[in-house]
Amino acid sequence: MKTIAIVNLKGGVGKTTTAINMAAILAEKNKNVLLIDADSQYNLSMHMKAKTDGINLCDLISGDIDDEDALIQKTYLRNVDIVAGSIDLMDFDLSALRAGEVKETSIRDFCNNLKQNNTYDYVIIDCPPSFSASCAASIYAADDIIIPTTIGVYEYEGIRNIVKQINGMKTINSNLNIAGVLLTQYRKDDICLQGADLFNSNLPVRVFNTKIWRSNAVSESVFANEPCVSWSPTSWAAKTYRAFIDEYLGGDC
Repeated sequence: MKTIAIVNLKGGVGKTTTAINMAAILAEKNKNVLLIDADSQYNLSMHMKAKTDGINLCDLISGDIDDEDALIQKTYLRNVDIVAGSIDLMDFDLSALRAGEVKETSIRDFCNNLKQNNTYDYVIIDCPPSFSASCAASIYAADDIIIPTTIGVYEYEGIRNIVKQINGMKTINSNLNIAGVLLTQYRKDDICLQGADLFNSNLPVRVFNTKIWRSNAVSESVFANEPCVSWSPTSWAAKTYRAFIDEYLGGDC
């Protein structure tokens, strides 16, 4: 089982969209996937039609749960389950972690239990756009980090800072690997072409060759409550998400 955290401290870069479409594509490949919504905005949970007012990730990271199986909900996608987030995650900032109100190993321990039971092939965590307690616990649990980002000067500097923070966490998670940066909302113009060159030439981590092309199909799929890859399989966004999964897996699936 591999645990993947989708991380960026900037909002609107495609973290949730990436998590949804990764899960859908892997499920098509007959892999069992668990999504974890670590964001207090709980957009992933809404999209997957999960209940957010019952047992959710807050109960896990606060240690206030006896039956971890009760966390897991089925989704409308075959082979895809979810641990829902909720607005209450907003209460768990880093001060709560330092005060011991949040267990930093909670998500990792949960994933280790899943691994022993051979329940899932992949766990995909949608992280919040802030370095909160749930984000820290997600990175602590992760094997791979994927950083989706749009192209821009501020985004470039933001990724450099994220990489420093993640590398600093390798002291508590020695297996942590930054799998790469995924360029999203891409279009063929001078800004994107020059920006992609800047990212490729200067970032200290891998930048995936595959870029997720901008497409209205992404917004349409959100309204339709479907992954883009099934709502509009011939759209450029869907095609490039499939190509990204192939690149990320390297044919190993």
